[in-house]
Amino acid sequence: MKGSLIGKMPGDAELKAAGVRTFYTYMLAHPGKKLMFMGAELGQENEWHFEGQLDWQLLKNDYNRKLNEFFTAANKFYNKNRELWEIDFDWSGFEWLVADDCTNNVVVFARRDKSGGELIAAVNFSAVRIDGYRFGVPPRAKWAEVFNSDDTCFGGSGALNEGQIAAEGIPSHGKPCSIAVTIPPMGAAIFRGSGKWTEKKPGRRSEKGKN
Repeated sequence: MKGSLIGKMPGDAELKAAGVRTFYTYMLAHPGKKLMFMGAELGQENEWHFEGQLDWQLLKNDYNRKLNEFFTAANKFYNKNRELWEIDFDWSGFEWLVADDCTNNVVVFARRDKSGGELIAAVNFSAVRIDGYRFGVPPRAKWAEVFNSDDTCFGGSGALNEGQIAAEGIPSHGKPCSIAVTIPPMGAAIFRGSGKWTEKKPGRRSEKGKN
């Protein structure tokens, strides 16, 4: 179906913009090369046409300017992080972590580069903010949010994850450890892992007092 990207999104203006940001973040984080018609980065309702120029005047509006700033930041993030593009056509660069949560409309997956660096993308395709969403992760000690499509500077609601998130020894989705995070409404959050998680073994009881 022809038409602009933002014109295909459901909801009011804010939800449409959130839908565009979510879709684009998902596309950037997922394997494969990227393609976007001109004008999507401006949030223009008019379909792109080769005989005319883009609707540059839209950048006078705060709504469109923030969406454009999102595209700029997302593209820079993609270029800087090899995990998102170095291993695009091999399963060693990608792993589904949550692929069956139709109740919450959430998908979570990991991306890796050749040096072992790991990013996790958690994408929420519903308009409901989810706090304390737990999913299994690769064995990294800590995770930190490094990109969020719902940042207020992009026109989002600001449902961010601050600081370091420690992995816990709570099995989930086939992994021995997991984290609990906030996933923004109609949004995507990307996390970077650091350190190595090791399962804590119960210590032995002291036998002091024995002769």
